[in-house]
Parts: sequence; C-alpha cells; structure tokens
Amino acid sequence: MLRLTLPVIFMLVIGNLTACSNNAERMAEAEKLFVKNCSGCHGADGMGKPYREIPANLLTSKSKDQIIRQILEGSEHKQQIKMRAMKHLSPEQAEQIAEFMIHRQKQDNSQ
Repeated sequence: MLRLTLPVIFMLVIGNLTACSNNAERMAEAEKLFVKNCSGCHGADGMGKPYREIPANLLTSKSKDQIIRQILEGSEHKQQIKMRAMKHLSPEQAEQIAEFMIHRQKQDNSQ
C-alpha cells in the first residue's frame, strides 16, 4: 500500500509545483499587459490620477466579469473621464488583466 501511495503523493506535489509555476508565469504576462495597456492612464501602481478624475483601478470593487467588460467595451461615466474600449485586446488578454488586478488587490490587502 505504501509503495502505491508514495508515487501518488509525488505526482500531486509535482503537479502542484507546476500549477504554481504556470500561475506565476500567467501573472507576469498579465502584468506586462497591464503596464502596456492600462498604466498610461491608471498609473503603473494602478492608483489612478485623481486630479484628472481617473479612478484607481486596483481599488475597484467590480467583479472579474465587470472588469473584463469595461476593458473590452469601455465606459461612459458622467462623473469620470470616458474610458475607451480596448478593442485591440482579445477577451483572453482582458481576462488576464482582470485577474492581475484582482491578484494585486489581494496582495495589497494582505499587507
């Protein structure tokens, strides 16, 4: 029984390490997308530019789906500057950016 269990445990550990590595790579790619497409207006730190009424996107309370929709479709808020649609991004890239924003938010909240 022990012989069968050790290989299973080994495979679970290796699989978990691979998943962590893939997630780190995905977040690194998502950060590049964020910097390239979002930081010009929202700042590299995602804290926005209050003096220009550009919101801090890393402080958003929007859901992942709402963030993706706003990236792909833009927004027209009467109280804020209009955000243009990022039509050059694929839905997958928009999802990566949204995941990065949520990930960064969780990191910031845990500190």
